[in-house]
Amino acid sequence: MDKKILKYIIIFYPVLDIIYSISTQLFHTTFPIGQYVRILILFYLFIKFTKIRDKLIIISLLALLVIGEFTYAGFEIEALVADLQYISKVILFVTGIFSFDFIIKKRILTKDEIIKYIIQSSYIITISIILGLFGIGFSTYVGGRAGHKGLFLVQNAVTATLLIITPLNLYAFARTKYKRYLLSYCLALFSLLVIGTKAGIAGALLIIFFQSINFILKSKLNYLRLTLYFLSIGGLISALYFSWSTLKIFFNTQINNAIQWGGIYSYAVSNRDLHVEWIQNYIATNYNYNPLLQFGIGFNNANNVLIDHQFNIIEMDFYGLLYYSGIWVLLFICLIIFRRVLFAVAVLIKKRNDVKYFALFLSIMAGLVHAYYGGHVIYEALTAQYFACVLAICKSEYRAIKSEKKRVFSVRLGFPLSSLRVRGSTSRKKASNNS
Repeated sequence: MDKKILKYIIIFYPVLDIIYSISTQLFHTTFPIGQYVRILILFYLFIKFTKIRDKLIIISLLALLVIGEFTYAGFEIEALVADLQYISKVILFVTGIFSFDFIIKKRILTKDEIIKYIIQSSYIITISIILGLFGIGFSTYVGGRAGHKGLFLVQNAVTATLLIITPLNLYAFARTKYKRYLLSYCLALFSLLVIGTKAGIAGALLIIFFQSINFILKSKLNYLRLTLYFLSIGGLISALYFSWSTLKIFFNTQINNAIQWGGIYSYAVSNRDLHVEWIQNYIATNYNYNPLLQFGIGFNNANNVLIDHQFNIIEMDFYGLLYYSGIWVLLFICLIIFRRVLFAVAVLIKKRNDVKYFALFLSIMAGLVHAYYGGHVIYEALTAQYFACVLAICKSEYRAIKSEKKRVFSVRLGFPLSSLRVRGSTSRKKASNNS
């Protein structure tokens, strides 16, 4: 039963965002039904699939977040709901990491099954975006800049999600040799170009470049290498051809913006660096101590500073955690994330000739880079769950390598691991019988 529930949660996860988009844009209701469903998912994962130690870690993080938010919370219901939504998104991300680690370890779902379901869920996203070319859905931008985001409201969240999922298609193809993963790979890349964001276009081109180079260098000269190489080139040419008008408008607009914004970095991050500057100025003016060393200045408090400048939220996740919740929450989450990033690096070094693990590493790096520069990963409900799954899979791969090393070491010594376990259990039985 749990296996089926988890399968449907992963596959139909984007539908929650589509329901919210339709309800707000067509029916003009702001009731966040998707958020409440995700809170139920959060409780389900927390109660059924986390160990006691992990539960204590999650509760400790929750306590830090609650203390920080309610230190600055007012009595407005809308502000209170926004604070709770922010807290629930961060907790959902961390719970997702621990719970999917448990799910993989206990073989409720395998790594391959989780990746298969993630890719299947991406079909919902890519089809929605491609339908935008035919007038079904929402435009990414208003005005001269082109782009389609399908039935989703937050283009940066959809971009980050696809950047994380796209490399996993080649991981799945390398494992199974099923050609449908090549098709979904091309659909994801094409969708990133159709959305029209800087991160989407640059990310798609970089993913194609790095994975093509990796396959050329690491694969043997066989059907797999040639198929993937030419498919990547063909997919890129096709995507550029069909999206040429989009790209032309995009590049013209961005060149003008780069000149107007007065800096390459500000242009690249769409003025997100100003978020930090504005909030730093606010802190310097209104505080006689450094609140970042405690619990930050609160989610709504910080966002109210940005609203004065026509922004709604800090769109650089690590800065957001720092200013919203303080240094301790930031360190807490960084420790959880970067521990798994180190696992990914260790796996990549150990299995450097295996293209699957490069795809997994690329997926993590896509999520990490977008979280730092573009946001919408750690406290964005759609993206957070996929990033959490990939981080959990990395730990599982690292665990598998350690087990393999132990088996090799024990065989070299002449004591297979299984025989050691049998002997150990036999000796314990004898001791208990004697007693």
